[in-house]
Amino acid sequence: MVGGTLNMMCSVELRDMEKIQGLLWEMWPAQKSGMNDTRVQIISEDKEIDEDTREVTVQLIIHNVTYQDSGNYSCKLLGVLEGSQTQKHQAVHVLGVNESYLDVSTESKVEVLRPEGFEKVEWSVIWKSSAKPTFAWYSPQGKEIIDDPEMDRYEVTFEKMKTILAVHYLTLKDAGRYTLIATIPGIRKEMNFTLLVESGAQVTLEPLGIYYKAGETYNFHCNVMGYPLPNVTWLFQKCDQYPKCDIDFVEIPKDQYEHSVFNSSEIVSTEIRSKFIWVANTPGMLMCRACNSVSYQKKHICNNATIDLLVTDLTNGYSITGPSETYEKDDVTLVCGANKYHYAPNISMKYQSVMGNGNIVNQIINNPSQGIYLNTVATKYSNTVHMKLSSVHVNQSGNYSCEASRVGHGGEVKGTEVVWYNMHVQVLVVPKFKPGSTKTGSPIYSKTGEEVLLRCSVLGTPPPTIIWYKDDKPLRLNPANPSRGELKEGNQTLKIASSALTDEGSYKCVATNKVGTIHSVWTVELQDKFVPAGNFLIVVVLLVVLLILCLLFIYKIRKTTRSYKRKLNVWREGAVPSLNPELGVSEQADLLPYNNKKWEFPRNKLTLGQQLGSGAFGVVMRADADGIIEPGKITEVAVKMIKKTNVDPKYLKALASELKIMSNLGKHLNIVNLLGACTENFDKRELLVIVEYCKYGNLHSFLLKHREIFIDQVDSLGNVDPTIITRKPRYVNIPFPLVSPNSTSVTGSKTYMSSRTASTGISDSSPDTAGMIGSDGYLVPNDKEPAWRSNYVASDRNSGYDVITTQDLICWAFQVCQGMEYLASRKVMHGDLAARNILLAEEKIVKICDFGLAKNMYQDPNYQKKGDEPLPIKWMAIESISDRIFSTQSDVWAFGVTLWEMFSLSRTPYPGIEGVQNIYTKLAGGYRMEKPDYSPDDIYTIMLECWDAKPVLRPNFTELTERIGSMVEDPIRKHYLNLNEVYLRLNAEDMQGEDYLAMLSAPDIRNMVTSADEGEDGYLEPTDVKEEAAMEMKPMLPQIADSVLESKASSFSNPSYLEFTNNTHPESSPFIHPRGNLNSVDDYENVPYSKRDMTRAMKLNWLFPPDLKQPDTTFV
Repeated sequence: MVGGTLNMMCSVELRDMEKIQGLLWEMWPAQKSGMNDTRVQIISEDKEIDEDTREVTVQLIIHNVTYQDSGNYSCKLLGVLEGSQTQKHQAVHVLGVNESYLDVSTESKVEVLRPEGFEKVEWSVIWKSSAKPTFAWYSPQGKEIIDDPEMDRYEVTFEKMKTILAVHYLTLKDAGRYTLIATIPGIRKEMNFTLLVESGAQVTLEPLGIYYKAGETYNFHCNVMGYPLPNVTWLFQKCDQYPKCDIDFVEIPKDQYEHSVFNSSEIVSTEIRSKFIWVANTPGMLMCRACNSVSYQKKHICNNATIDLLVTDLTNGYSITGPSETYEKDDVTLVCGANKYHYAPNISMKYQSVMGNGNIVNQIINNPSQGIYLNTVATKYSNTVHMKLSSVHVNQSGNYSCEASRVGHGGEVKGTEVVWYNMHVQVLVVPKFKPGSTKTGSPIYSKTGEEVLLRCSVLGTPPPTIIWYKDDKPLRLNPANPSRGELKEGNQTLKIASSALTDEGSYKCVATNKVGTIHSVWTVELQDKFVPAGNFLIVVVLLVVLLILCLLFIYKIRKTTRSYKRKLNVWREGAVPSLNPELGVSEQADLLPYNNKKWEFPRNKLTLGQQLGSGAFGVVMRADADGIIEPGKITEVAVKMIKKTNVDPKYLKALASELKIMSNLGKHLNIVNLLGACTENFDKRELLVIVEYCKYGNLHSFLLKHREIFIDQVDSLGNVDPTIITRKPRYVNIPFPLVSPNSTSVTGSKTYMSSRTASTGISDSSPDTAGMIGSDGYLVPNDKEPAWRSNYVASDRNSGYDVITTQDLICWAFQVCQGMEYLASRKVMHGDLAARNILLAEEKIVKICDFGLAKNMYQDPNYQKKGDEPLPIKWMAIESISDRIFSTQSDVWAFGVTLWEMFSLSRTPYPGIEGVQNIYTKLAGGYRMEKPDYSPDDIYTIMLECWDAKPVLRPNFTELTERIGSMVEDPIRKHYLNLNEVYLRLNAEDMQGEDYLAMLSAPDIRNMVTSADEGEDGYLEPTDVKEEAAMEMKPMLPQIADSVLESKASSFSNPSYLEFTNNTHPESSPFIHPRGNLNSVDDYENVPYSKRDMTRAMKLNWLFPPDLKQPDTTFV
């Protein structure tokens, strides 16, 4: 310990004639050449132990020990001969004042193989510690070895600095892993030892009985133990003349039996349970054989177990059987039989009367004149006597016996066995009605809907059979509708629970047995039958009722319409005073206001076109909007709406919440911006959200289809070399108007942007932001083209791309960072960031979509996965999988996965790993994906940091923007920043009023978890992840090529559609896939999502009742 004294002794014993040159400490860590350490003291001693032995000792003492004294210490013994020397080394570790240490080691073999019955196996463990440890030895079954009679073959002993475990007289059950756990406060050490016990096969095969009924199926189980694990086979010896067997044992085909292997411990398999299914048809012998090789006997050893399989067609192989009930005048047959294996063929039957002198037993002989017929029958398996009694009488009741001689295997008689059958002949009784039966002939009066009960309770021997009739026809009842009639109490009671006019009529029950028949008849009448007053009156009444219903229907429609108009206004206004600053936007999006004047767009000016994508509850359509940018100008847009087939109002509510979030979000170059909405037809379940249209679709599909033109600019050192390709530069257009529709300019007048000359409200002298609006509504750059663009086609801007380079991927990653930084600054969480949710617009500007979808519907723990739709597990952070916690930090994790997608050119993340449990186990164990093929080293470093297990240690999007931006050439970075400056200035103008999103809580994980959710190391405490919650993992790729996995793209509004040009015929576009248009669908319906218990804010659920009408939408 630091500050203490280290005392080390080195000694050697010498016999009388032995001599040495010297014993010395040659080296220690703090020793310095040519310098005298005053802390060090060396004491040498040579003393005589006895007449023939002396001991030479050299002692090293170091006072005031420091950390520098840790290391190896060497003691050298110099012999008399030149060069003769021996060295011993000792490692020393110096501890701090409050520092502890514990070290365990062993010189025993950690894996031992011994034969069964071996007398003793022993392991010895040496320990060194700053304090005395506590030790616990554990058996292969995980039980602590203690002083217990059940563990008397285990012996644990303790010596100085040593603990020893001994196992005596080994058995197979002793095989496995033994564990020693040593602990001191704050430190725990574990050491494992393996014991393998060799044993020949031990075979157990239990019979299921003595005899086996012919034709029935039996399952035989053979239990085998041994190590090495034996090989088990089944054999059968056919014995038609049992006990004589004409043939030897024949091996049964392996497909007729199956094995189950069991482990005596987690590392050793010593037991096999084999099952053989046998159909009883041939007698013989069944053998279970097990073979293995053991090293101590040096040969292959087989052991077996055998049982007899005796097939019989009699109960228990020897029996007498007859009917369960016997009545006068019945013809009765008794069968007396014994199997051929153990009984002689001479079988006799006797009779003992129960009337008069019951002690007399008479031999039964064949006597046809008395109605007694005996017939001997021999079968394959038994000898039987059939006795038929014709028209039995009561006095023939009594005990009938079957007697047979039991014989041995040699045919010798071992005695006589008797089995008995008691026959009771019952006197015949004519059927008669019991008290309580419904009186025959009496009319039964009832009313419509009342219960009708008819009782036909009878006695008789044999019990009579009862048949019911209605109107002299057999009564037919419907079991599926018991209220219209059912029979109970052995058909003796007819119950009609709710009578109707059709139940009127004549009912009869007939009771019959072999000596008579009786019957009872009733008439059922309903007293409240409706008698019509005339057809005219009926028509008048029906017309009046119909008129009243129509008036009520019209009134209800008008009332509902007015109500929805009022509620729609309330929805548009929101409930700003109810906004809770402690909750995030996704949990109270309904409370945000919607500026109807700013965003509402006339439905009649929107012409829907082709479908771009489809999800679980919504579709995305391409559309033409007349005047959404400026009057008279048609702009191509994308429109999100609810499917007409969806009836669940929660989907409409989700889209409405998304609209509110986007309308309060503001604009940014790298997000899909809101252009307008159509909310007037809420009452018809029609809500149209109009957003920017990005002609090249999602980045995932784009990279996947353009892999062949990708140029890898990463050199052998993992850095980007921009000189690998040089192209003619091009400009970048901004794919969004500089002024929102219906917005007010800085002069206060209401205006729209003109084609290329409209004012933006920003000084034209600004070199960074000056520009014009082109015919397509996009920003056109100024005349000074930047010279840094090198990988774009210089001709027609709509003709596609010649190449895609690593610099393009970095530039796109930088733009995604900018967009996500903006969303985070606006306190909006994305929740599903992936390449499929990043769209590519003109001139390689990327935009993030689906960030406004209200995630509260995914936070509901009852909102579970349905069907076979996959969940985006491969993009989810580790805390999102385990605890359903989604935050800006989980968005950072998803950004890391998105980077991996981009720099692998749209490969599926976690290749080869499927299933929720497998992915979670891998991530929890520290696994992270390898660097993708086309990633620079700096980008991969960022990926790994985004995947930090601690959410709070992941970089934020501001830091990511700066780091990735530093990898982009200055002119390019400044150009994109300048383009976005236009949006920032417009946002400043639009948000001069209240900024409602700024009032809310940021989706930061620090706001979502409490200290109780964190472990001691700052990690979130995960919950157990099960395959049954059944989140099934599937790669979420659109179907675009035969070589790509067939699965679906995700999300409500992700338009993973193909790129369309402005041509009249879209099929002429070079980006149309040969299979035709590709529609995206949701990859999942249900996403587990964390949700705090704070739900105090008012929810406007009245806007989405389940009975809303479907919208009447025309698709052009």
